[in-house]
Amino acid sequence: MKPSIRSSRRTKIVCTIGPATESRESLESLVTAGMDVARLNFSHGSPAWHRERVELLRQISQEHGRPIGILQDLPGPKLRVGEIASPDGEPVELRTGSTFRIHMGDRVGNALEASVDYLELASQVRPGDRIVLGDGDAELEVRHSDPELITCEVIAGGPLSSRKGLTLPMRPLDFPGLTDEDRAALEIGLEIGVDFIALSFVRSREDIRAARDAILACGGSVPLIAKIERPEAVEQLEAILEESDGLLVARGDLAVAMPLEMIPQVQKRIIRLANAAGKPVITATQMLRSMVSAQRPTRAETTDVANALYDGTDAVMLSEETAVGSYPVATVRIMHRICVATERDMMQNAAPHTLPPERRQSVPDSVAAAACFVARHLNADALLIPTRTGSTAIKIASFRPTQRILAISTHPISVGRLTLTWGVLPLQGHEVPTHEAMLAEAERTAMDAGLLEEDDLVVITAGFPVGGPGSTNTVTVKQIGERIVDGTASWLEETIGEPRLFTGPSD
Repeated sequence: MKPSIRSSRRTKIVCTIGPATESRESLESLVTAGMDVARLNFSHGSPAWHRERVELLRQISQEHGRPIGILQDLPGPKLRVGEIASPDGEPVELRTGSTFRIHMGDRVGNALEASVDYLELASQVRPGDRIVLGDGDAELEVRHSDPELITCEVIAGGPLSSRKGLTLPMRPLDFPGLTDEDRAALEIGLEIGVDFIALSFVRSREDIRAARDAILACGGSVPLIAKIERPEAVEQLEAILEESDGLLVARGDLAVAMPLEMIPQVQKRIIRLANAAGKPVITATQMLRSMVSAQRPTRAETTDVANALYDGTDAVMLSEETAVGSYPVATVRIMHRICVATERDMMQNAAPHTLPPERRQSVPDSVAAAACFVARHLNADALLIPTRTGSTAIKIASFRPTQRILAISTHPISVGRLTLTWGVLPLQGHEVPTHEAMLAEAERTAMDAGLLEEDDLVVITAGFPVGGPGSTNTVTVKQIGERIVDGTASWLEETIGEPRLFTGPSD
C-alpha cells in the first residue's frame, strides 16, 4: 500500500541489523514495519556479512519500491574486551565485590577476567580509576596495574559479553581520531555503497576532516554523521556541527563519560543546534530497551521517544532492540505508532520554524523558508522538490512544514541520502532538459507513486536554469494537472496575481 501524504510518519526510524534481523525475511519484515534506515555496526560482523546485508537490503528496497538508507557505523577508537566464553552463549555475570583482571593482549575471558587489545592501557591507568563496562552494565575500580595486567574490584556487578565497550570516565586516553580499523572499514563501506558514515568518538572538527580526507582518498563522497559521545565533543559541538553533515546523540556512551543528570540537557542542546543549522540529527540508545525481552515498552520509554520528537529530532534509532532482541519487528511497529501519535499532536496549529539569523543571507535558505510560508498560507497538499543533491529538501525539512515533502531526484545516491531527513519522501525521477519538463517529471513521478492526485495544490521549489551550478532559486505554486508556462503556474496568476520569481544562483 502506498503511503499517504496526509498521514505518513515524518520522523525516520533507524534500525541496527544483527543476529536477530540478518535473514532476508527479517529484513523485509523490518522494512514493511517502518524501517527507513538500516544501521550496520562495523564493530561486529565480517566484511562478507555486511556486504550480504547491503545486497539484501537493496533487493528488498527495489521490490517494495521504497528507498532504504544504509548507515555504516565505524568502530572508532573505543576500547573493547575480547571474546568472553560462556557455556550457554549468554553474558557472564560479574559479582559485586569480586576481583576482576584485565589482561593486555589476546585471551578468552570469563566472569573473572577479560582481555583488551590496547596494550598501553595498563601503563595509563592508576589505582582508584573507574572502568565502566558496556553502557554502564558493570563498573570496576583499579586496585593495581603492571605492564601486562590490571587488577580491579567489581564495585557494581552486572552482565558482560564479547566485544563490549570499556570506558575510563576519569582519564581520557590518547587515541587517533581515525584508527587503522576505521580506515579499513571505511573502504569496505564505500565499496559496498553505504549512504551515510557515522564517525565514532569524535572529539573535534579535525576528526571529521580526517575522515572526509580518507573518503576523498578512496574516490568517495558520503555524508558524515558525527556521533556525540564524549565530553570533548560536547565542548566542541558548534565546530563539529559546522564540519559534519549531521549529528547522532549517542546517549549510552555519553552517560558513561558524563554525569547522568546532564544527558537530557546535552540531548536538547545537540538537537537544537542541528535544527538551527538545517542538518539531520539522530537520537539513539535504549529508546525501547525493555523490548529486547518484553513485548511492550515501559511508559518511561514511550515518553522518552515522544520527548525526542518534541525536541526536534529527525530520526530515532533502535540498537539492541532490533540487533539481538526477541521482538525486533514489533519494536519497529510500536516505535512507528509512538511517532505518528506524537506528530499528530505536534502538527496541530504548528507554524513552520523561522529562519535563523545566520542563514538569512543565503538564497537557498531564504527560498526554502518562503516555500514553507506559501505552503502554509495556501494550505497546500504537498511541497514538491525536484533536486539533484537533496540539499533543498533537507533545507525545506529544517522548517518542519505540516505538508509532506516529496523530493524527486534523478540520482539514486541522493534518493538514499534523503531517507534520514525528517518529513522527506524521496523518489527516483528521470533526467530532463528543461525547467518546464523538470517540473512535469516531478509531478508525474509523485502521481505514479500514489502520493499526489489530480487537482492537489502543490508548492514547488526548483532551480533555474536546469543543470546549472548553484542552488534552488524559484518557488512555483500550481494545481496538479495544470500546465506550467515559463516556470510559473497559470493558476497562480489567475488566483493571486502575478507570481514572484526568486532569483539567485541556479540549481
